[in-house]
Amino acid sequence: MYFLQYTMEIQTVTIRIDTEVLKKIDELITLGIFSSRNEALNTVIRIGLDELKFWREIIRKYEDLKKKRVEVFIDKPLEELLKERDRF
Repeated sequence: MYFLQYTMEIQTVTIRIDTEVLKKIDELITLGIFSSRNEALNTVIRIGLDELKFWREIIRKYEDLKKKRVEVFIDKPLEELLKERDRF
């Protein structure tokens, strides 16, 4: 369960959303998990941003260990994430 705390300065934005993603958002509303697309999308975005913080911290720690020349064994998902990050 996520308990998110953000300041509530609201801005309106216009975005394009993949049809399949929107269907899943609507399904969450139908299930009664959220009362509106706005609520669902805000929550899903916040969860994604919190997840990003988690991965940033892992990458930061990994980079610190690399600088100290500590041998680090990583699993495939993190290795793939680091390779993707290096592409940009």
